[in-house]
Amino acid sequence: MSIANTLTAILAGFVVFAILGFLAKESGVSVKEVVSSGPGLAFITYPEALLRMPLPQLWAILFFIMLFTLGTGSQVQLKIHLSNQQILYIMHLVYRWIKKNHNVLKY
Repeated sequence: MSIANTLTAILAGFVVFAILGFLAKESGVSVKEVVSSGPGLAFITYPEALLRMPLPQLWAILFFIMLFTLGTGSQVQLKIHLSNQQILYIMHLVYRWIKKNHNVLKY
């Protein structure tokens, strides 16, 4: 799974820089002037590139569905991670209690 994640990130990087280069060349400015980091990249630069593609409404809908799916997946993964950490912490506390009170548990 981590290989797929790495390859997807590399592909996304190529796509981002290709779009930024295209927009910079078409606007006649440098890439630094086109780049806006953070949410500006997702909500300004990409929609601008999508508007220049054939069927821009379709690509815009697919793009924002992708953003929603990525955000939802991140939230689910965070919840699973936090739940696992809580379970491990409770198991650690029980282990420490048993270790401390091992004489009480003898028959």
